[in-house]
Amino acid sequence: MKYAINRYLYLVDEQMLLELMDKPTHAITAEMRLIKRTMQMAGQFEGFKNEVTKEMKKQKSTG
Repeated sequence: MKYAINRYLYLVDEQMLLELMDKPTHAITAEMRLIKRTMQMAGQFEGFKNEVTKEMKKQKSTG
């Protein structure tokens, strides 16, 4: 699950960069959806969502 959280956060960052450069982000969005779906199927989505939110807040406060 830790890998999925880190991968998701990495993809969020990549997507933001590409959007700033006006490049398409379809592959990234698809992978993000796949990670979310996998977590949902594994029944770990709530924990995953909470961890992602916590990490994003931490990055914003330190960034």
